Amino acid sequence: MPSIPLIPGSGLRLDHADFLLTDAQIKTLPTIAVPVLTCPPNFILEVVQVALLLDPFVAAYTNIDATAKLKAVFTGTAIDAVTPLDEATGDVTALLATGSATSDQAGAVSPRAMPTASRNGIGLSLKMTNGAAGNLTGGDAAHLLQVRVTYFFRAT
Repeated sequence: MPSIPLIPGSGLRLDHADFLLTDAQIKTLPTIAVPVLTCPPNFILEVVQVALLLDPFVAAYTNIDATAKLKAVFTGTAIDAVTPLDEATGDVTALLATGSATSDQAGAVSPRAMPTASRNGIGLSLKMTNGAAGNLTGGDAAHLLQVRVTYFFRAT
């Protein structure tokens, strides 16, 4: 999909990027954030959506804490770029234990959560909070977590 002009003549273009996380990366998301998108200097990353799909689905991940959240955060921070998947509503289990496709919807989380000047050149990472449970277990070596980020860059 080519980038799409957001506002004609503005220079803002809606784009997307695709990434794959391996089984080992999925299991360690509670302890190791995975950078998925970089942002050039003098630009601000605005995230529209993060879509996730576990494919192929072979076996359920286990050790998912009741308070778990799967998040897309601004790299090097704990600031959510989009509304996280929350185990309180079963979203984390739906993705990691049943293989259901899901997505984080952005709303306007990023501008309110982190001042624009602080986001200059800051990219996006995927991470998971998992209470005291630690890393995930189970899963399968064949698993790939497909991550699609829809975004645009805005000049500072």
